[in-house]
Amino acid sequence: QPVGHRRGAVDGGRGRGVDDDEVAGVGGGPDLPHADAVPWFDDWMHFMNWALLTGGFLVIALPRGSSFWHAIERGLAFGVSTAVLWELAEYITFIRNSPELATAYTDTLGDLTLGSIGTLLAAVLVWRARRAI
Repeated sequence: QPVGHRRGAVDGGRGRGVDDDEVAGVGGGPDLPHADAVPWFDDWMHFMNWALLTGGFLVIALPRGSSFWHAIERGLAFGVSTAVLWELAEYITFIRNSPELATAYTDTLGDLTLGSIGTLLAAVLVWRARRAI
């Protein structure tokens, strides 16, 4: 089993664990069997997932003509809040009874930082796109 692979509940009686990347639909198992072999894959996914989620949220929820700071505020409010909720769910589901518990604090801080950077990028891009229209 690759280093960093998070084992959780057994799925559908197939006898293999479900990991957090599979819950997000982006890795592990049969989808991307070598995702754990790429050391930065989880970090990239936290950055990109929150950029995409926040971007989609802002396209829907950011009024046209909003100021730059309004876009940043709304993006961070959504992105950081959902990233914290994700990390709490990840801890409850995968980490608390896992050998990864010893390194979970550092990993969580990194995940939250990268998710926040992705959120900021999305806020800037959506705000700029809205100005160009």
